[in-house]
Amino acid sequence: MLSGLVPAQSGAVPTEPALDDAGFATWRDRIRITDAELAWEQLPWYVTYNEGLQRAGVEGKPLLLWVMNGHPLGCT
Repeated sequence: MLSGLVPAQSGAVPTEPALDDAGFATWRDRIRITDAELAWEQLPWYVTYNEGLQRAGVEGKPLLLWVMNGHPLGCT
């Protein structure tokens, strides 16, 4: 069973914090971005394929090459 899900047969209804001053901290903590969610920003980015390829070879890591063709919003 997934965490946070309530089985249908239990009859329990999860309650949400109220939208008032008392529930503010709970909602703020649910909405605020965590360090784990921002971990991708710590990845090194390289402008050229050659730079990334050289670094990947030195570190023995794979290289992700993101390539696209056309308009970035898919409006071609």
